[in-house]
Amino acid sequence: SICSQLAAVAPAQQSYQNTVQVLQGFARFLSGDQQGALEDFQAVIEHSAPHPSSCVRALCGRGLLRMLADSHYLAALDYMTASRLHPQETALTVRCLIPWNLRGLLFTVLLEQGRAMLEGAGRGSSQGGRSPSPIPEQQQQQQRDQPPSRLPERDCSSSHKTPAGVQALAALLMELEPGSAAPRILAADALYRLGRAEEAYRLLLSLGHPSPRSPVLARLALLQLHRGFLYDANQLLKKLTQCGDTSCLLPLLAVAGTADRALLQEQCHTAAMCILEGPKADLSIREAVSYLTISIIASGGVAEDSLLARARCYALLGQRKTAIFDFNAILKERSEHVQALCGRGFTYLTLNQQKECTQDILAALQVDAAAVTQDILSLKEKASKLICDWLHQHCRTGLSEITAANAVPCREELLKEAFLIGGALMKIDCRDPRWHLLYIDTLLARGALEAAGAHLRQIFGQEPREAVAQARWGVVEAWQRNAMGAARGLSEIAEREASTLSFLLTLLSAQHRKHLAQVLTQPRS
Repeated sequence: SICSQLAAVAPAQQSYQNTVQVLQGFARFLSGDQQGALEDFQAVIEHSAPHPSSCVRALCGRGLLRMLADSHYLAALDYMTASRLHPQETALTVRCLIPWNLRGLLFTVLLEQGRAMLEGAGRGSSQGGRSPSPIPEQQQQQQRDQPPSRLPERDCSSSHKTPAGVQALAALLMELEPGSAAPRILAADALYRLGRAEEAYRLLLSLGHPSPRSPVLARLALLQLHRGFLYDANQLLKKLTQCGDTSCLLPLLAVAGTADRALLQEQCHTAAMCILEGPKADLSIREAVSYLTISIIASGGVAEDSLLARARCYALLGQRKTAIFDFNAILKERSEHVQALCGRGFTYLTLNQQKECTQDILAALQVDAAAVTQDILSLKEKASKLICDWLHQHCRTGLSEITAANAVPCREELLKEAFLIGGALMKIDCRDPRWHLLYIDTLLARGALEAAGAHLRQIFGQEPREAVAQARWGVVEAWQRNAMGAARGLSEIAEREASTLSFLLTLLSAQHRKHLAQVLTQPRS
């Protein structure tokens, strides 16, 4: 009522009218008439030549109403516009005209929306020239629903999502809450995005000790890397790893430039490798894990070298399932990564998971048999022996199934895996006769009699004494239609290992088995 009377006194003075109308809007808001308050605020904002101070107050009032209507994005845009038009007037309006019981919520909403806008702008600019991230659907709907404004285009366009707008909003929040660290951190991130690294660094240094330690250390380290002070950056990163909180890196790296992220990744990976080159005590391994974690986060989770090194560290610390998680992250992107396959296979070995271990080692052998052989030889004797036993068992089972289901000689593609495993086992330990027998059986299944006979003579001699070697000679003799020689070779194994005899008979063709049976059924046999 009073505002209406004041407006009627001097209708010709437009600035006076704007001032009165803004006060009327806040009066209506306090009395519960939010629609009327919005109309008053909108009238001032849409005026062709609004009074600057009144326009700022109207923007603050409209932003408050939008916040209460859950249009947080549009509310932040209003306060961002007001802060860029007149920062001191905006702060004064919030202190004097916004109800005290709404200021806390307003502060939180503006801080969250400022962070979201800055991270969105950071992701768009770090995509190597690609278009920025799209605006969320809710924000697009809010932009469509808002009424038109007559403010200058530079103040109402999407430029508010840029770091400059966020920096203005953060400056407002810093003035409203001087003792809070969150607005200063937001302001430092915005200054960094604007290329004002020196100002961002000084702003972070002005924070006192009660401030959040990890987020400040992470930003100081990144800024020192950006400025080229590597020694100081390393000292700050060391303090950050000692804090043990790396989650603070996610909002920082969302606004960091591509070059700085790559620099942070390289610096942390190098530091971790230097630690791992020394004595591998639990404390030093855990420190290396912290550095590697920062490197992985900086890369967006795709740094293969860091993931591989961290997985090995977790395995050394006994955290085997966590190690498998890192190996899986590598293999998800590159299913044929030999070191990751071997690492996961060796970890399954420590968990005594035979099937999974065998599958991973076999998959790695199919990619690079020489590298896998060296990795197995680098293990302790007990571990390498167990892996060889599992591979031999797997190959034996597969070879028996192949010869039982297919006529001999079998096709080469069916025996490719058996040749691969047999060759690798002989390179790992050429003294074990089981690996040579496996290779000979594979040659026999292929029908390569001369190669099988030559390898048999080379390993077991011209006249072998071992029953298992004599049995293979018996198979060779049977293929050469020397039924009596075959019978002599197979007779001893028949008495000791009936299952081995059954397998060896599958290495003969049906015609050779029939001929052998006919000879053995004759009385003189």
